[in-house]
Amino acid sequence: MKEKMYALADKYYDDIVGTAQEMLRIKSTSGEEGELARYTADKMKELGYDDVNIDAAGNVLGCVRGTGGGKSLMLNCHLDTVEEGDEALWKYGPRSGALAEGKLWGRGASDTKGPFAIQVWVPAILKKEGLLPKGDLWVTGVVHEETSGLGATAMVKDGFHTDFAISGEATEN
Repeated sequence: MKEKMYALADKYYDDIVGTAQEMLRIKSTSGEEGELARYTADKMKELGYDDVNIDAAGNVLGCVRGTGGGKSLMLNCHLDTVEEGDEALWKYGPRSGALAEGKLWGRGASDTKGPFAIQVWVPAILKKEGLLPKGDLWVTGVVHEETSGLGATAMVKDGFHTDFAISGEATEN
């Protein structure tokens, strides 16, 4: 199984990195996440998600239905970034999405547009490859994580719930 997962990672690598690059090129500081939310919803639809929605708060919620009878899983990241500051201080532009020195560069590459690109692709890959789990797979991109937690709070108030969750938040970069 491990070898199969590595093979799938290789097979979809360029698609995932391309999605991350496109996400990095979209400015999405807190309160300005709308364009990234629309991009993400469109990407989810393109990838064959069963349900895609942008809620009243601006969060993106996409679902790929499992085969039935299992527990649900949420893959979660945030859409917003902090301000990039003085662009002259960046080795590669903050919205360049540059691939250089074996890394992906740009504001949000690790926090959390890079992880989010992976999360957006995983359910679609599992669906396409006939590897869906029993439970539904939800991918959520929340707004205002950097400033207030408004997006996640709105989801909870709206009654959104899954059995398990994985956050793509960076740890020690």
